[in-house]
Amino acid sequence: MLDALPWLTRGEALSLASTVLPKLFAAIVVFLAFFMLLRVVQPALRAICRRAAFAPALIHLLVDGLVRGGVLVLGLVMAASQLGIEIAAALAALGVLGIAVGFAAQETIANMTAGFLIFLDRPFKVGDWVTTQERYGEVRDITLRITRIRTLDNTYVVIPNKQIIGELLINHSMSGETRVIIPIGIACKVALDRAGIEIPFPHLQLFVDDVKNRVWDGLRGSR
Repeated sequence: MLDALPWLTRGEALSLASTVLPKLFAAIVVFLAFFMLLRVVQPALRAICRRAAFAPALIHLLVDGLVRGGVLVLGLVMAASQLGIEIAAALAALGVLGIAVGFAAQETIANMTAGFLIFLDRPFKVGDWVTTQERYGEVRDITLRITRIRTLDNTYVVIPNKQIIGELLINHSMSGETRVIIPIGIACKVALDRAGIEIPFPHLQLFVDDVKNRVWDGLRGSR
């Protein structure tokens, strides 16, 4: 390893190695400690979220997304501090970058926030039949950014989650099975009438009969 640094003398290389290697070892140990902490925390958080009846997609988002990312980033920051890297400047740069990205991706962030609310409130789930954005169909997929709906004519509609949260949504499957009303126009009605086939709409028939003579006959008989 020391021969790979020809521009340094042997004494300088030894001094550099004695300075860098302990810091590198400490950085690796710190990162591995955070990684092992993550391996312990994730199953416990999943169990807590399941007891709280969180949706599976929300559990995946929180545990495998936010928590995992946060712990690993914190581990990298702490490991970098062991190497003598100036963390404050790096965090400031990341903050400025985050603000710039936030302004550039406002729509995406709004859709992701709406997706988080969908996972949290659960107004619908995959397999439900809903009406939203003047579209009626079956929910086939829910992501953090969009929701995919398959309509009755087997067309897939991709709707941003922000639009779903901000508009009226009707869930036809919330209480179980649902009834679909489909208007049908009939052109061959005369033939149906001749065949004795009636349109099955609710109707009331009132038959009026002349009962006056029978009433008088009944009165005379009672005398």
